[in-house]
Amino acid sequence: RRPGAASNGEEDSALLGRYVRGGDCEAFEELVRRYAPMVTGVCGRSRLQPHDAEDVLQATFLALARKAGTIRGEGRVGAWLYRVACRAAGAARGRAAGAAAGA
Repeated sequence: RRPGAASNGEEDSALLGRYVRGGDCEAFEELVRRYAPMVTGVCGRSRLQPHDAEDVLQATFLALARKAGTIRGEGRVGAWLYRVACRAAGAARGRAAGAAAGA
């Protein structure tokens, strides 16, 4: 199954709309279920420590919760989350490198 469509056929944009318009937690949870593996993959490719990867996962979906209403267009949720996860992973790598240099 591709990340954009649930087994019941509901697209990401419909789930996002349900969350934005009515705070539908089930819709948000479905988006997390769909995209958490992709975010985890970004963390793995970034070679983050497990605690840093967990921080990136949380930061990515916290950003979605806060900025869901700014995402426009069909098929944009995955791309948006990927960009956020990449930025968060880069920041985590930078923090880890800074901590290692200061140790």
